[in-house]
Amino acid sequence: MVELDESAEEMSFSVKFGLTGYDSDAQWPAAAYAGVYQGRNTNDSVQFFIAKDSPTDSHLIAGYRVIEFGQQVRRVNLSKLQLDQKAEVNISFVHGLVTVSMEGVEPAIIETDLDTVKPYISVSSGAARFAIDV
Repeated sequence: MVELDESAEEMSFSVKFGLTGYDSDAQWPAAAYAGVYQGRNTNDSVQFFIAKDSPTDSHLIAGYRVIEFGQQVRRVNLSKLQLDQKAEVNISFVHGLVTVSMEGVEPAIIETDLDTVKPYISVSSGAARFAIDV
């Protein structure tokens, strides 16, 4: 995980990213994340993701998920992408509301109990390339 900025009560940032490698032997699907979290880790967070859910998939899924107390409580798939396609997302946080905006998809507004958050990026079971505007 790479933190992009300090904790704040309000923030907005944009990320363009894509998966560049996959570990098909890993326990978890290959995925890249951009999101906001509160606390010492991502146990309380909202994450935009692109993921190759299965090693045999011929596409990626773009979506978001909500993590509370270390458990995924909601996952919403927003779009299918080609394996070499990049996702561009804007994430904003104001007064507990996280807005996830991706071109061509209706913005998602997620109500949370978060007070102050840090923006971050991370990768699981693969490799990714990120372009960030904080």
